[in-house]
Amino acid sequence: MCAMTHPGLMGMASDPLTQVVVVHKKLQMILKYQNIRDLQEAVVEELNLNVHKFFPDAGGLMLGYKNIKIKKTEVTPSTTPQPVNMEASFYLFQPRVGSDLLCVVSRQEEGQVTCLAHRVFQVDMVSPPSCQERLFIGQIVRVRVEAVAQSAWQQPRILAALQDSGDPMIQFVKDEDFEPKPWILMSGLDNTSHSELTDIVTRLGGVVTDRPRFSTHLVMNKLGRTTNMMLCLPTVKHIISTKWVLDSGKAGGWLEEAEYVLHDEKVEEHFEFNLSKTLAKTKRDELFKGVVFYVTPSVQPSLKTLTKIIIHSGGRCARFADRRWSVDEMKEINSTGNLFYIIITCEDDIHLVTDVIRSGMGVLSSEFVMRAVVRCEIDDDISRYLTYADPNI
Repeated sequence: MCAMTHPGLMGMASDPLTQVVVVHKKLQMILKYQNIRDLQEAVVEELNLNVHKFFPDAGGLMLGYKNIKIKKTEVTPSTTPQPVNMEASFYLFQPRVGSDLLCVVSRQEEGQVTCLAHRVFQVDMVSPPSCQERLFIGQIVRVRVEAVAQSAWQQPRILAALQDSGDPMIQFVKDEDFEPKPWILMSGLDNTSHSELTDIVTRLGGVVTDRPRFSTHLVMNKLGRTTNMMLCLPTVKHIISTKWVLDSGKAGGWLEEAEYVLHDEKVEEHFEFNLSKTLAKTKRDELFKGVVFYVTPSVQPSLKTLTKIIIHSGGRCARFADRRWSVDEMKEINSTGNLFYIIITCEDDIHLVTDVIRSGMGVLSSEFVMRAVVRCEIDDDISRYLTYADPNI
């Protein structure tokens, strides 16, 4: 058990302002167990009782543990308590007098400020300086430990002095300064162009990201049904030309996006969508809400890519290794006339779904997904996307 995940604790152990360390200790417990499972449960239960308390055997306030080892040769099940020798790595909070610590303000009344270290351990302020009036509950502050009192199996008593370097966290700014940063994902650019635009974005205070869900702007040389475009469409606000970044760089600030919206009549006509109309729709990330897709392995785009596209548009993908629903189960859930379980396949994988086709149910090509996403609309005529089996199979 841990106050947080092991990766989180590992990160804290490398930050001196958390005063968290990792130690490896050997210790002995007196436990009663009749088999290996009993022993495992008894060890974990005993350790969990000491989380967030001073654990003398480990030498500090325990936040978590990992890598428990017990010698098999010493395991002797019995109905009476037995000594169990073990070793483990422990994450310990060890506040030291004179050291700095990050805390969160939890209470402020009558000149007294109380904080929580790691959102668990109480830290009382002594003689808060004048900056106290600028504090608020929930604020992260930096304190210097003045005194620590610890008793076995108890939480500590920590006194600390508030430092003037507390992070204000919230700033009140003028209207003209209240402008969200654009998070820009670039697609279809060569390394030179990508580097040039990245420099401009950074200089103007924007953020370059490779995560579609976080992007506000998708920047492309030309309109195309790229993977990044398909992943961005459910949430992005603007899909615009690289010229927007270049011109903004020349102007020294972000220009209005309207003049730079990408449009390609041939591409939009071929794939039967209108980009402006798609982006104007709300809840694009809920297009496939409530729908489960079973995708076979040889589809194009690849199984991995198509799965991401489906998930970004609110659908769910059963792993190919999972048991596919039976024909009867599919017929039952789709009996209302709406599609809630859809098989996406291709000619190379038809042999995997012939039973579904022979039952009279349709299996669809990946184009069903792709066209639905670019239009943010599920086609009423799914017959266009049916994949058929060889009658000789």
